[in-house]
Amino acid sequence: MGKGKLMLVGLLLLTIVVSVNGQRPRWTFVATTIDDATRFYWRTDTLVRSGTFVRVWEQSVNEDGKMIVLSQYDCERGRNRVLQVTSYTSDGNVDQSTDEPGRWSYVVPDSVGEILLRRACTVPSRPLVVRQ
Repeated sequence: MGKGKLMLVGLLLLTIVVSVNGQRPRWTFVATTIDDATRFYWRTDTLVRSGTFVRVWEQSVNEDGKMIVLSQYDCERGRNRVLQVTSYTSDGNVDQSTDEPGRWSYVVPDSVGEILLRRACTVPSRPLVVRQ
C-alpha cells in the first residue's frame, strides 16, 4: 500500500474513532401513550441502582415540547418520584425547571408509569463512573 493510501486509511480510522467517542448521548425509546401523543425515552447510560432504588434520566416528548426528568423508582414498593425536571417549549426554550425532589407516589396500574417502573427495575444498571 502506498504512503498516500496508508495516510488516507489512517485519517479515516481517526475520524471514525473521534466520531464514536464524541457522540452525543443517545436517548433510547422506552414507551408511548396509547394515542402515541407522548413518547418516553431514557439515557440508559445514566441508570443507577442502589439497593431496591433506581435513578435514571428520562425524556418525554410531545407536540407541545419536551421534559427532561431525573426520576427515582422504588422497586420494592412500586413507587416513583421526580428528583429534578426541566421542561422545554416546542421551539426549544426552557419553560420551567426545578431541582426540588417531589413526593413519592404509587404507580398507577396499566399506565406508562408502570411500564417505566417495570423497565427500570429489571434493566441492569451500568457501573457508576466518577469523572474527574
